Amino acid sequence: MEQFIHHILNKYMSEELNRLPRVLIGHSMGGLIATHLAMRLPANFFAAVVLSGPAYAACNEPCTLTKKLVSGVSRCLPKLPLTHISASFVSHNKAVVELVKNDPFYCNAPLRARFLHELLQAQCEVFARVK
Repeated sequence: MEQFIHHILNKYMSEELNRLPRVLIGHSMGGLIATHLAMRLPANFFAAVVLSGPAYAACNEPCTLTKKLVSGVSRCLPKLPLTHISASFVSHNKAVVELVKNDPFYCNAPLRARFLHELLQAQCEVFARVK
C-alpha cells in the first residue's frame, strides 16, 4: 500500500497539476486506497474525496490467530492462493449477484497471501486512525 501511494504521489503531483483542484475518486478497493491517501495528506489537499463502496471490510473481521497466520504465510509464501472473494460480497441484491456471476469479465481469481495480508492490514489501519 505504501509503495503504491508513493508512486501515485510522485507520478501525478506535478506543478502543472497542482494548479488545478484535486478530486480523489475511489471505488471498492480503490476507495480503501483513496482513504489511505487522503488520511496522509493535509485536509485541504483535495477539493473533494468521493468514495463508492470502499472496501473497509470485505468480510467479517478475522480473529487474531487468522491475522497472524496470514501475516506469516505472506512473508514465507507470498504468492500462495488462500481464498476467493464470493460474488455475494459485491451486493446484497440477489439480482446483482447473479449478474456478477454471469458476467464474462468477472474474475474469481484467488487472493494470494501477500495481497490478503496487505488488504487486512490496510483495513485495520483505517479503523485505527478513525477511532
